[in-house]
Amino acid sequence: MFVERLYIAVAEEDGDTSIDVLDRSGTFVARFVVGDRYAAADALLRDATGHAPRPATAEAFAADLLDGLPDDGVAISSSEVCAWLLLRAIG
Repeated sequence: MFVERLYIAVAEEDGDTSIDVLDRSGTFVARFVVGDRYAAADALLRDATGHAPRPATAEAFAADLLDGLPDDGVAISSSEVCAWLLLRAIG
């Protein structure tokens, strides 16, 4: 069953990326702290789809959406993550 979530990713001063996960009502659900953009991409794809992504998929997601993460962070929904996957598959 698909559950809509909002991810807020912020680059931390120590080089890690923290990803806060909010549910549809805006309630905090979880926080992922990952060491690099590949791990951030893997965490987002895994959480949004419920499946581990292929390494090439996580790398492409990181390159398309996470490279150059703004200092103030970025917000993306699980629907947007899944839409990126669909567009990549048919593109």
